[in-house]
Amino acid sequence: MNKHILDANKEADFNYLLEIIFEDDVSWLARIPKPWRCSNPEEMMYSEMSTFKFLKSKSKIPVPEVYGYDFESNRDNAVGVTYMLVQKLPGFKVPELSMGNKDLDLQRASRFHSQLADVILELGTFKFDKIGSLRESKTEPGIFEVAPLYDFYTTYPLARGQTQQNRGPFSSTSEYFNALSDLNIKDTLTNYSPKSQQGPPADQEIARFHLIKKMIPAFTENASNEGPFYLQHLDLTAENILVDEECNITGVLDFNGFIGPLPNLARYPELIYQTKLRGPLFNRKLYQQTYLSRDAPETSVLSDKNLRATLMTTAHKVWMFENSLNYPAHKSLNLAGRGGLYEFVFHDTKFSEKQAFMKLADEDASFQKDCPRSSDGTYSWEMDGNNVKMGRARANTVSSGFTEKSQLKAKWENAPWIKGRREDERIREYVRVHKHLPPDVQAEPGKIRNNGPEKAFRMAWKFIKCR
Repeated sequence: MNKHILDANKEADFNYLLEIIFEDDVSWLARIPKPWRCSNPEEMMYSEMSTFKFLKSKSKIPVPEVYGYDFESNRDNAVGVTYMLVQKLPGFKVPELSMGNKDLDLQRASRFHSQLADVILELGTFKFDKIGSLRESKTEPGIFEVAPLYDFYTTYPLARGQTQQNRGPFSSTSEYFNALSDLNIKDTLTNYSPKSQQGPPADQEIARFHLIKKMIPAFTENASNEGPFYLQHLDLTAENILVDEECNITGVLDFNGFIGPLPNLARYPELIYQTKLRGPLFNRKLYQQTYLSRDAPETSVLSDKNLRATLMTTAHKVWMFENSLNYPAHKSLNLAGRGGLYEFVFHDTKFSEKQAFMKLADEDASFQKDCPRSSDGTYSWEMDGNNVKMGRARANTVSSGFTEKSQLKAKWENAPWIKGRREDERIREYVRVHKHLPPDVQAEPGKIRNNGPEKAFRMAWKFIKCR
């Protein structure tokens, strides 16, 4: 039935993307989760697929049609991997518009921002009583429920995804934020490993997460703390929005099914923060003007323009705070300095992390329990400069993550499937958690296997045979 397959080696962050072209030129996409990029690929993919189905039946948002799926855990799965088959939507990712015609570019930007605002405003019509992941009932097709949280923030990195125990669903925003905060502290205690000797010692990481936890009341003491909650897209980047030549939105991709607090829904889309991209489509003021003036459906929680404007006054701080919880690698960019969260939450323009750490060590029983003093009775911030360096080196050694580092290093250097630093780091993360190479990249005797284009092609060939 298939005419041929194109771009078999095309990749997204969490999936291989395979384009299947039929004899009548109809195109489908096969999405195959990468096992080392997600600790719960089946649950995450099922939530995304459920969200596509939900929006396709209940909204005007242009999402792809779902044609089929299967899980690796299913013994009858002829393909042998977790996959989802979806419609290939027309269009290309959001461009920078450097065509030299300013008036035309502004017209296109206005059209794009209006349609993007409409997507967000329509999401405000779907209300739920808990925070979690949207999922279609497996026993009653067409019935959707709020399931435990399996989004990309809580399934990657692998170590963090496997450490999480409390996935909800959550009845309040404060319960949800506290669960993420507890996860970050537990993940640091269990898996933390600085990337270099310049990385902060583990006790400073734990102290920092305790300070972030103390910020939760500032973002939950409002009427929306106990719901209702709303379906939202937290990753509206240039890559996840498709447009045509006139910048009409033709598709919205990677809806991971997250149902969360109202302030999340009213913040800036993620493409506004893609600072390396330029042009009117990425202009914050242009988007904000359109978003605040746009009429919303009467059933949307955001139909009140005054509420919309109020929420937008703290939208950037909400983004900063949630990045500190959801994506801990960003916390150092969001906390200290002018306009940082420390200043915003604690109302102190001269806030000192070191002094705050000392106060935690002296007064906070929860921190003392999570992070007792070292054997010599000190924390890293109490040492002199030379001892701090020694402490960092020691932290690297203690929390390296696996014991067979020398043997594994030889595999890294000789394995033909390492294509670049980013992919190398992701596979290293898999090894750090599982203590062995991913099964689908281990070389069999006398054979070479990899995770690059060759593996993608083999998966594509299985699809052909399967049909």
